[in-house]
Amino acid sequence: MDRICQHYSFCSGCSFSSQSESLAAKLSQAQQILEFKPILVLSSGPHFTRSRTDLYWDHGKLGFKDRQTFTVIDWQECLQLVPDLWQALQLLKQILGNFPAFGSIRVRISPSGLLGVWFDFSNADIKQLLLSEEICKKLLENFVVEMGQRRKQMLWNGEQNRFSLAEPKAYEWIETETSSGRFGLLSYIGSFTQPGFKNHGLLIQQLQSWISSSAEHKNILEYGCGIGNLTILLLDRPSVHVTVIENDRLALACLNLNLNKFKSSDVRISPTVDAKLFTDLDLILADPARPGLDEKFKSVFTAAEKPKQFILISCSWLGLKKDCDFLRSCGYQLNQAYLLDQFPLTEHAEVLTNWII
Repeated sequence: MDRICQHYSFCSGCSFSSQSESLAAKLSQAQQILEFKPILVLSSGPHFTRSRTDLYWDHGKLGFKDRQTFTVIDWQECLQLVPDLWQALQLLKQILGNFPAFGSIRVRISPSGLLGVWFDFSNADIKQLLLSEEICKKLLENFVVEMGQRRKQMLWNGEQNRFSLAEPKAYEWIETETSSGRFGLLSYIGSFTQPGFKNHGLLIQQLQSWISSSAEHKNILEYGCGIGNLTILLLDRPSVHVTVIENDRLALACLNLNLNKFKSSDVRISPTVDAKLFTDLDLILADPARPGLDEKFKSVFTAAEKPKQFILISCSWLGLKKDCDFLRSCGYQLNQAYLLDQFPLTEHAEVLTNWII
């Protein structure tokens, strides 16, 4: 039986009180868009799934916003988070006290138990935080700390006898499965990764099943590779060449770190979509941002030779609708579909679709 959080009636974090109700709504939405059955569900349960969270800080309050007043709720519990992450939030709140700032905060825990926090505050609030030596000292005793839109890492500068910001260092905030065992993926606290370890594992298992179903996959294009989470999955096969498209500077920095760690040279990295990338492909794996495949990709792909298989990962209903209509217009047929319940009790989900031509 689903537990109901004490904040459910007013917190913007959850839209449903039960997972069955939530999944029914998501499946209905997915079926309307895909016009396909069955859509299977991947889920690790309704509670305690998230190992990272993005929330708000408002002068001592830490939580999501109230649905009606839009003020920050001072969380007393959150059933979405794994217990160790909840404990990290309590520690962070204790350290910050009533620090006078408003902004968003990301907190995450690594598979090894390392804690990280990213303060996406204004420059003025970051400057004030760096001058709060006691707070900064306690933060560094317990967390890896990043600050600002450029995600600079906070360090103690012994020469200048003060806390300052430097280029961030990558840590293994998430891991994936390979044929050799678990592989720790290097990223920054502010990097995009899947929100929870268990659901991430379900994603990898399903993609492995689709990718390994054919021995013909020798030339693969990955669109929106990020830090290389799925790139490692693609490379974990003999005689495979992978081309990736990614233009985020910090994501590319982590991608190169992970490729070096994986000891792979069978990768071509392109920051832009180019027609030459679409030659002799066997598979495209696309994990676009919320809006879906961008117009440049669609324009080039429309004129290109089509690979036999196209795997699409969609994280918004609008993006899913647009991209499914586009793939059908290119001659693809939907072969399988899964709904990954990454965000239980909310209206959000990731939809995995496998298309063939």
